[in-house]
Amino acid sequence: MVEPTNLTSLYTAIAIMDTIGGIIAGPLLALTFNAGLKLGGQWIGLPFLIVSVFFLGVGCVIFMVQLPEWMGETARGKGHDAGEAREGEEERLL
Repeated sequence: MVEPTNLTSLYTAIAIMDTIGGIIAGPLLALTFNAGLKLGGQWIGLPFLIVSVFFLGVGCVIFMVQLPEWMGETARGKGHDAGEAREGEEERLL
């Protein structure tokens, strides 16, 4: 799905997003845990509730993303063979 020439850019983007997520998640979880301690009781689990809401939101976004039609056909085996070029595309040697 990713061209070999773009692979390093993909890895860089993933590393940057991972770092940004870590920078945001640490203080946010500390704040929610602090708030849970102040509220007491079952609210101590507030960070877990917040994380589960974030995961639910991200999961919904992921399920809404769809592959282009030609990629879906290739994944199901209905597309072109690996050695054949698609219409309007030159055959690659490497």
